[in-house]
Amino acid sequence: MDAQVRQFTRAGCKKMFREVIKRRDKGEPLHEIAESYNISHSTISRLAA
Repeated sequence: MDAQVRQFTRAGCKKMFREVIKRRDKGEPLHEIAESYNISHSTISRLAA
């Protein structure tokens, strides 16, 4: 896991992490999810399910 992913999972709560995974799994574009959390779309793609 890279530093940006670790920072996101530490900085946010588990609920937010689960919401990101849920949105990604539903097929929402990664850039839209990333914009809503002010992080890179590549960070979203690296989050473990």
